[in-house]
Amino acid sequence: MIIDEILDRKGGRRFVAEVFKRYVLKESVYFGFKYFSEAYSKSSDTDREYFVKRAIIKYIVVMSAGIGCLLF
Repeated sequence: MIIDEILDRKGGRRFVAEVFKRYVLKESVYFGFKYFSEAYSKSSDTDREYFVKRAIIKYIVVMSAGIGCLLF
């Protein structure tokens, strides 16, 4: 699950943006979280980072994962 990927990174696992992107997009298609594909489709890197962070926050809230996950 995507939340496990987020928690692994909070736990100290090295963050590799491209690996995270592939995993999140694969999972989001399977579970129907369209906001990730929308976020990654933004044209500029600055916009993309902002919208990906918003998508992660939305996912955490929707999944009721707890406020501690929001501190990334």
